[in-house]
Formats: sequence, C-alpha cells, structure tokens
Amino acid sequence: MISIIIPAHNEASTITEQLRNFRAHLTVIPYEIIVSDDNSTDNTVQEATPHADKVISNPDPDKMGISAARNRGAQAAQYPFLVFTDGGVEIPDMNNFFKKLLDDFEKIPQAIGVTVNVRFFPSVETFIDKVILKTFDWWFIFCNNVLKRGAANGKFQMVRAEAFKKIGGYNENLAASEDFDLFKRLTKIGRTYSEPSLTVYHSGRRAHQVGWLKLLPIWILNGIWVGLFNRSWSKKWKPVR
Repeated sequence: MISIIIPAHNEASTITEQLRNFRAHLTVIPYEIIVSDDNSTDNTVQEATPHADKVISNPDPDKMGISAARNRGAQAAQYPFLVFTDGGVEIPDMNNFFKKLLDDFEKIPQAIGVTVNVRFFPSVETFIDKVILKTFDWWFIFCNNVLKRGAANGKFQMVRAEAFKKIGGYNENLAASEDFDLFKRLTKIGRTYSEPSLTVYHSGRRAHQVGWLKLLPIWILNGIWVGLFNRSWSKKWKPVR
C-alpha cells in the first residue's frame, strides 16, 4: 500500500530507532521501507540494512542532494503511495495516522498529495519554535485547502506514485525548497491537501544550530524564488549534523 522513503546522509545515530519504530507500530497496512543513502561517511548503511526492506546507494558521488536521494528511493518503490519523510522524524500513533491519510485520499476528489503539521519534539521545542512552526502549519493549510495551491514541508509528504512519476518527481536542480516545489507542481494535475489533525515531530536541529534569525529569511526567500522564478534563492544547501 505505501512505500516509506527516507533520504539519509550520516544518520547513523537516529536511523535505527526510526526504522524500529515503523516495524513496531505500523501493523495495519502493507508497507515497505526504503532508505536512500546519499554517500554517508558514517555507519548509516550498516545501521539501516537490518531494518529496511531496501537500502539504495548513490552511484554518483558527484551528484548529491536530497531531491536526487528521494527520487532514487521512489524509483525503487513498489506501492501506489509514496511517503517521503526525513531521518529522525517521529510519527505518533502510526496505524491511525496512515488510516486517516488514506481516508483523505479516498474522500477528497482528485487528491494526489497530502501533508501534515510539523513540530519539534516537546522536550526541545521553545515558545518561539511553537509560534513559527504553527504559523507555517496554518500557511500550508491555507495554501492547500483554501487556495488549492500546493505547499508543504519536506518532513512529511505522501503522494500518489502515478502522479509523482507524471510530474517527474523532485526537481534535482533546486538547492532548496524542492519540497514546496513538488506540491506546487502537483496542483497542476490534481489536488493537494494539508491534514490539520495530524502532526509529525523532529529534533529541529537546523533551527537551533543556525538560529531562526538566519534560517527564517532563507526559507522565505527560497519559497518566493521557487514560487515566482522556478529556481531556489540558495545556490547550495549544506546539511546540519
């Protein structure tokens, strides 16, 4: 039913627990887990292999990036729904979570892409984090559900495989905002939706290491550039580890 695709670069410290959580808690629907490794220099591949159905390696060391890693994972997927989530992301109450999303696809006419709210782990989330993340959640709900113009955070995106293939997957030429761009292009052939009742959680390591004062303008500029010019404002996107 669903192919869970996790792009990974040096995620050895988090990938095992994440994959074990899927195995322990997702029990009501058929699924596969695909880890798409992007030239990790730690033990990501070794940690993921016992728990994933497939571990895809990058055949071209000179061609790295999250878009390409996600696309490689999608090419190896066998199920009609693709779930893209990042390393370290936690999904609560997985069985009901995915049943609700599958219901959304069934009930919403022409639905081809669905996203959810994104928050930091309660143990690390600050008041400012809550305000900023909630604002983004509301914005994505407004864009997808009211304006019917796709927008989404890459921490969680669920897409019909047929539609993903039809639009050519993620744009590998974008250094940033490839997640926003995917949902924007999906609305050219169908509907996207933001499910307001569901939330995924992650560490927020980029925001806390870089700082919101630096990170937020970069996010906004990249979103504007992709929306208006079909290219990212950033020339490259260096991951925070």
